[in-house]
Amino acid sequence: MTKHIQLRHWASLVLLAAVSGVSAGVAMAQTDTGTVTGMIEDASGAVLPGSIVKLTNTETGAVVTVTATADGNFNFPGQPRGSYRIEASHDGFQTTAQNFTLQVSQTQSVELHLAAGSVATVVEVTDAAPLVDTSTSAVGEVIAGRQVTELPLNGRNFTQLALLTPGVTRGNYGNGASGVNGDAETFRNNESGGGSLSTNGLRPQANNFILDGIDNNESLVNTLDFFPNIEGTEEFRVNTSTAPAEFGRAGGSIVQSSIKSGTNSIHGSAFEFGRSSLFDANPNHGFIGVNPTAALPFKRNTFGGSLGGPLLKDKIFAFGDYQGVRENQPLNAEADTVPTARMRTGDFGQLLGTAGVTSQPSTTFCPNLTAAQYVSGAVYDPLTCAPFPNNQIPLARLNAAAVNYLNAYPQPNTTGTVNGTENNYVTSRINTTKNNTIDARVDANLDQADRLFARFTYDNSNFTRTSSLPNLPAGFASGQNFVHGRGYAIGETHTFSPNILNEFRAGYNRYTFANVPVFSGTPIASDLGIVNANRNVNLGGGALIGGNGNEIDYTGDYGTYKVPENTYELNDAVTIARGRHNIKFGGSGIRRDVAYFRPISGKGYFNYGSGDSTGYVPAEMLVGFTDYYSIGAQSGFYGTKNYEVGAFVQDDWKVTQRLTLNLGYRYQIITFPTEMYNRESAINPANGTIELAGVNGVPKSIINNNFNNHGPRFGFAYDALGTGKTVLRGGYGLYYFLDRGGIDNQLGQQVPYGGSVNYTAAQGYRVTFTGQAPKGQSSNANATAALPLPGFPNFDANNPPTGVNGFAVESTEKLPSVQQYDLQVQQQLGAKTVITVGYVGNKGTHLSTGYIQNTNPLGTPAGTPNPFPNLGEEYLNKTDGVSHYNSFQTQLNYTAAKGLVFTSSYTWSHNIDNTDGFLGLYAGSDLYTFNHALNKGNSTLDQRNVFVASALYDLPFGHGHEFGQHWGRGLELAAGGWQLNTIVSAQTGSPFTVTGTLGNGSTYDLRANETGGYPITHSVLSQPYLVKADFSSPAAGTEGNTGRNQFYGPGLAEGDVSLFKTLQLTERFGAELRAEVYNVTNTPQFTNPDSTVTDGTFGQITGTREYSERQMQMAVRFKF
Repeated sequence: MTKHIQLRHWASLVLLAAVSGVSAGVAMAQTDTGTVTGMIEDASGAVLPGSIVKLTNTETGAVVTVTATADGNFNFPGQPRGSYRIEASHDGFQTTAQNFTLQVSQTQSVELHLAAGSVATVVEVTDAAPLVDTSTSAVGEVIAGRQVTELPLNGRNFTQLALLTPGVTRGNYGNGASGVNGDAETFRNNESGGGSLSTNGLRPQANNFILDGIDNNESLVNTLDFFPNIEGTEEFRVNTSTAPAEFGRAGGSIVQSSIKSGTNSIHGSAFEFGRSSLFDANPNHGFIGVNPTAALPFKRNTFGGSLGGPLLKDKIFAFGDYQGVRENQPLNAEADTVPTARMRTGDFGQLLGTAGVTSQPSTTFCPNLTAAQYVSGAVYDPLTCAPFPNNQIPLARLNAAAVNYLNAYPQPNTTGTVNGTENNYVTSRINTTKNNTIDARVDANLDQADRLFARFTYDNSNFTRTSSLPNLPAGFASGQNFVHGRGYAIGETHTFSPNILNEFRAGYNRYTFANVPVFSGTPIASDLGIVNANRNVNLGGGALIGGNGNEIDYTGDYGTYKVPENTYELNDAVTIARGRHNIKFGGSGIRRDVAYFRPISGKGYFNYGSGDSTGYVPAEMLVGFTDYYSIGAQSGFYGTKNYEVGAFVQDDWKVTQRLTLNLGYRYQIITFPTEMYNRESAINPANGTIELAGVNGVPKSIINNNFNNHGPRFGFAYDALGTGKTVLRGGYGLYYFLDRGGIDNQLGQQVPYGGSVNYTAAQGYRVTFTGQAPKGQSSNANATAALPLPGFPNFDANNPPTGVNGFAVESTEKLPSVQQYDLQVQQQLGAKTVITVGYVGNKGTHLSTGYIQNTNPLGTPAGTPNPFPNLGEEYLNKTDGVSHYNSFQTQLNYTAAKGLVFTSSYTWSHNIDNTDGFLGLYAGSDLYTFNHALNKGNSTLDQRNVFVASALYDLPFGHGHEFGQHWGRGLELAAGGWQLNTIVSAQTGSPFTVTGTLGNGSTYDLRANETGGYPITHSVLSQPYLVKADFSSPAAGTEGNTGRNQFYGPGLAEGDVSLFKTLQLTERFGAELRAEVYNVTNTPQFTNPDSTVTDGTFGQITGTREYSERQMQMAVRFKF
């Protein structure tokens, strides 16, 4: 206990130091600046100590000067990306100068050789700087310049370009990959995969997004806060393995991006991109048993621009960009069921004589009514259990609120079916997108010792889907989804001396995502007379009301889901150059505040089943009772907070001129969230009781924080031939990351603080829109008592409410960790080509895993109670997941001075794990709780073979090119200035599990038996992909012989192409006319087959990945 208290005290001191900026730096001192390093020698190769080395940023005029050390080395840390000129001078020698480009977080090595002569003579080195990095062991890729702005990107989502990096895929998510089970925003860039990246086989929660050196991660499930605009992104770096110790909170990709800076020249752009379904391919591919559907009309406009330049020459610079998106898409017409005019008065005569249209009242209300006595089409009186004469309910017995509710439906507008009582209202809904994003940045060179920047980012993105009914909230996903984000960052770089530099960053992100159902600003339920629904301003709109959709359409919703997040960060890093050592140390503090409002059934859920008291749902509303009523306990916001603090030290030691060691250590604390009033709880998985935060020794976070998170880093880079063109590099690192899967808000949605209370007719409850009757009553006229209020007034943690569904956690959970290791050879070929070949692997431990807990092992005799008979479904989160990833990765990059930029990469890998993760209140339905060894198999994220290539090619025709330099104006206009760009990708299929029947009380799926020799046909359209006769469900209580993710679906191939025509209108002003085609060959991107043996479509592939049909976009872009 004493040691535990001491650790807590020590952690608090670390946080205090970080947040006060004492020495802070890195749960990310993840600065995006680079380093220029090198050596000064004479013509014979002897070092020249004392040489004066001057570094000039040619875009801003900033100048830094240092003196070469005794061994001739020099070092310029903390330099922003951009174009540079370096000059070296020494008495008795000519001055030597070279121009080069420094990329984000790059260490650029430059060796300068001085010839004897006058120092006034300047020798220009025209050879390009080395393309191979001989000083770092980290694995990754920089996506730069023209690749960002000119490669074809559907939706202009920058994360698509990360897929050019070996080992980076969308995993098994495909398109629409953002978000987790509705717990996070999903609509921004959803058709291009959102921000979901799987790096070296790891889940997206292992990634770390950084913008201008400041955290850019959404706090709940680790998507992005902000997607930087393409016009404002000069380049970004994707680190995929063994990143230095300054980087933390990641096991997958560390994606560093930064907003452009202004320069001494005025530059900018303006653009308009347009997409229309008129140019898109039809998504139908003739699947077995699937009727083709018409392609939906679609129109999108993306527009904006950028502007940058000097506010004070050589001193202060500004840059800004804006992008707007307007999208409109009508949906397919849908047929709904609304009450007829006669039904609204209690007259259900239209149902008489129609077999199967009504249901027999349940034994709860009419225990003596036999099937032989039941009259199909009749509406029954719950008082007498006999049909109403002529199916007419007396007006005096109609519930007033129910009458109002039925009258709120529109009148039928089509003939429909079943005498006009079903599918009698046709409507079309519309999806609308309106996004506005802005970046603004100011940079200041205060003097040679101080640089300062400030950046502001704004995101106001909205996706709206209209209701299927004009006056009631209805239709799947109707309402508004929005993201409102504001991001602020400041940074200051101070040079204490040529050898000591400090980089400070501070940031604040305000990010809110929400789903607001239609009519949420109006008390619809109260206006109709439905009680208990609109209790406060957070609970506007309609109560959730439904039953048999053939008899009347569902309306209402669970309520608004809103998550405002605030992230505060301070980080600082100090760099000290001492001889052959470049030492960097620092720390950082991040505080994450996550509030959430998710009142499940907050306005009440009236479920009428199949008309248990009358036989027909609309009649049930008018004269009967609900089959099931629930009311959510949460009616206001809950607020959680947690902290991420860390400290690091990194020594890049140049042991010899050819060998550099990258040695680092990082200590990190990531606390589990606490709620401001301790309103969190969880089921104890050992005894089925409910543990309350901060009560009886339970931690306020429910889960004990872990302070044993040590992260050593080791790497080397060896210039194998001493030419600077052949490098052998390798490394090892231990990394920690967040993998909570929405745990922040799940713990706050448990009883007694959240969740919902259920009241069923079978238990004797008699509930109507306007109140409840005494238990067991049959007349809703007696329903004058108040409806049950939300909450658990008689809550007993040791005796939870019967049937409650819950979320269980282990108090000893660990932070997920990943050990990364790699060995690569990088070779520069000529002056333009670099090829990299090597091995990259990792091992994940303590990965988050979800289990269905309240169930029995296979083979348990039928009728055996579950371990906790008083509880309903119980989901358990544990951190016992393990993964292993091994890969061969190769990459080729070719960059010509002009004409062609080409990249290609190939990854051959295998990823094995025993869990898909735990995301929200969900557990993998084919994971076995009692024998975890059976869960080991191919990872859902396993992508065996992945090839990606990209090219930017200026066709060699026209002015300034190889052919046609002297063409006349007309020929130049027609044939000059053309450019062809492409991204081509191909990969093998994703794994899936074949399952049979549900096991043990329908709690999880049993894996199927494979009985045939060749179960996969690999056919898609002509016959099923899987041979149904070769699979069967296992016998009751037994497990099948197939494994988790044993089978693989069809592979994917796609080519995106763009064609540019550049018009140089003046010397500085040009225009690009663009045509971009995605999946130009319209190659089908098939989904995996139906893998449930008992399904009628088992083995068949019945669809393609969403948004994967050929699409075309036209654009015009001006630049100056």
